[in-house]
Amino acid sequence: MDERDDRPPVWKEPVFPLLVGAVLLVAAGVLLLVNVGWGLAALFWFGIVLGVVLTLLGLLRALRSYSSGELRTVWAGQAVAAIAWGGLVISLASGVALIFMDGPGAGLWLTVIGGGVGFALLLIVGMWLQTRGRLPALDRRPRPARVVANTDDGEGMQILRVRYVAANGVEYEADLADLIDDSWVGRFGLGSIWQVYAFADLRYAEAVVFLTEVHDDVWRSGYKFHGMRFSGESGPVPRGPGAPFLYPNSRWTFADEPPRV
Repeated sequence: MDERDDRPPVWKEPVFPLLVGAVLLVAAGVLLLVNVGWGLAALFWFGIVLGVVLTLLGLLRALRSYSSGELRTVWAGQAVAAIAWGGLVISLASGVALIFMDGPGAGLWLTVIGGGVGFALLLIVGMWLQTRGRLPALDRRPRPARVVANTDDGEGMQILRVRYVAANGVEYEADLADLIDDSWVGRFGLGSIWQVYAFADLRYAEAVVFLTEVHDDVWRSGYKFHGMRFSGESGPVPRGPGAPFLYPNSRWTFADEPPRV
């Protein structure tokens, strides 16, 4: 029986690209509306409305994360980021409109620029918060996984996708969280079998999986949790053998591990 939850998991929501698109739309609106007589007033109210809408959508996402049991740092970070995105849009759109309507006084410029910088910093704080705290609990039963893709995303990000059977008996596909060093990546040929850990919560069954300790001879050079907490979370680790996630001195912890002193 397929026990998968049909609701789209929070980590799959394309909120970040939508918000980036919204900011680009505001920028285009600025260029268009400042050149017409009624455009400045329209731009002022457009910025306020869009900023409020984006904030409410972001807060709704945070509420859904809270209701679905996401880590506190995740939903708190989403809430902070929602406020920051809304404030940033209002600063860019409504603030620029005010400058053109009231004249480019130094005080108003400083207020608009300061507000934009402040909300941008708040956005960074929100994104940072989403990377704090523990990752969801792992199912510590090793599972054989077969490589079904070994490529990149066209921008240099490695994609090693495997297919495995989860605890509910259903097959899933997920990317490796381990970014394999170039000296080893050729060994991950299509159809090759590797042992992985998956998350215990089946909502994350198609997020990422982790190579187990049996593959400690494999060299890693980075990690990626794309979609676990926000889009594009990845980075380097010191090149070398061994899993960067599974040892006491790791900077990552999982919810099934005891708190560190």
